[in-house]
Amino acid sequence: MQLSIALFWRILVVQFLSSLILLGGFLNTALMRDPALIPWKATMGFLFMAVVLGASQAALKLSLVRAVFGGRLELPDQFWRSLSFALALFCVMLALVNIAVAKAATFETWLTYKTFVPLVGLLIFVAAVPSRLPGAPKPDRVKVPAELESAGYEMRYFFSPGSGVFLWSANDNARERFGYPVSHAMLGLADELILDGDDLLARYDASVNSDNPKDEVWSESERLSFARDAQAFLRALRKSLGAEFTIIENSATPLSSP
Repeated sequence: MQLSIALFWRILVVQFLSSLILLGGFLNTALMRDPALIPWKATMGFLFMAVVLGASQAALKLSLVRAVFGGRLELPDQFWRSLSFALALFCVMLALVNIAVAKAATFETWLTYKTFVPLVGLLIFVAAVPSRLPGAPKPDRVKVPAELESAGYEMRYFFSPGSGVFLWSANDNARERFGYPVSHAMLGLADELILDGDDLLARYDASVNSDNPKDEVWSESERLSFARDAQAFLRALRKSLGAEFTIIENSATPLSSP
């Protein structure tokens, strides 16, 4: 957010200065004072700014936005170069949309568009684009104590009737972040893997006689099919979570209490 605000006012300064140059030159001629050409002024302003931004960066290696006290932000040249070209493309887009609206809508509608939409568009641009450019600062990570960082997250893997989970925290690091029973849906897994886990839970709950959990409901083939699917899911889960997570296989005793 701070970067967006810092860039927003700098871009406005560049836009203001380029508008002054343009107004003092071509746009102040008798031709451009023709009321029928009023909508073209905004388009020419956006195109002029796009050309100035792109040409100064390409030919002079100069970012005009950076020139407005941008050194205080301590960002790499790569970021400013990418920002200049991205902003130039954004200005070209505004120029084209401005003419399209002017031709398709009434003058009053175009005037409303010109007054509000470019400013709102710039706000969206500075909020969404700079953080994705090469060299953009990365958001600060929450500091984790070194002993927890190195420990990773240990979880046990087994099924318990009606629990709705098959993962249980096995070390302090995991309990600190996830609690004791851990929903697989909160681990950032792919949607397909989450659905596979949901299916295993539903199949396991359906296999248990709620009146007498020790009764065997499954046939031998159903039990073996579930075991194969549970092991295949465990392999996919470990691969998806990566080395930060240690998943301990305990599903050989699925009816044990967590």
